[in-house]
Amino acid sequence: VDGLHRVLEAIESETKQIQVAVVDGTIKDVLIQNLSLNNLRGKINPTDTARVLKVLFEEQGMGVDEISKKTGFTEDRISKLLYISRANPGVLSALDDGLIQLGHAYLLSKIEDRDVQDRVLAQQLIYHFKVSELAQHIENVNAEKEHRENMPPPEASYVPQELKCSFCGEEYPINQLANPNTCPVCSGILIDSIRQARNYREIQPDQ
Repeated sequence: VDGLHRVLEAIESETKQIQVAVVDGTIKDVLIQNLSLNNLRGKINPTDTARVLKVLFEEQGMGVDEISKKTGFTEDRISKLLYISRANPGVLSALDDGLIQLGHAYLLSKIEDRDVQDRVLAQQLIYHFKVSELAQHIENVNAEKEHRENMPPPEASYVPQELKCSFCGEEYPINQLANPNTCPVCSGILIDSIRQARNYREIQPDQ
């Protein structure tokens, strides 16, 4: 629960014995007490705190109001940290490294599309939006995404239902035209003409 630094100092100085107070409790008690002490001392690492809150909320079944009463954190702060605990790893790393503030991390964590969340984070690291500016930017990104999703599908290219026969010029349904674009009548005439020409060559090979 407490005293990690003193233990490490004792190990470094090769102190063989230290005084401790042993208190019975569950892992739930350990986490609550740890959060309470860190909150009192003002030594709060946002991402570590978020992970502990996530365990209390999801694994230990504690509600936001109960956590607030036992740790001293406001319900609003707990809710924001719970959102942040589910953010992409990049958001948590940026928060740990001091590249973004808690307010930035909260807004980013609320973006449901994970790819969009990473893209907006990259934009935040480039342009250094204020929290209010980032909120507006995310609103614009969501509006653009919704607009694209609601756009009607592109219209199919117009396909003519009828074409003119290349020989007689009459229009016929496409499915009645032979290739190349000849109507049944002209197609029959062409085939008959070809057959007659072939027969003629067989009869008159020298012609």
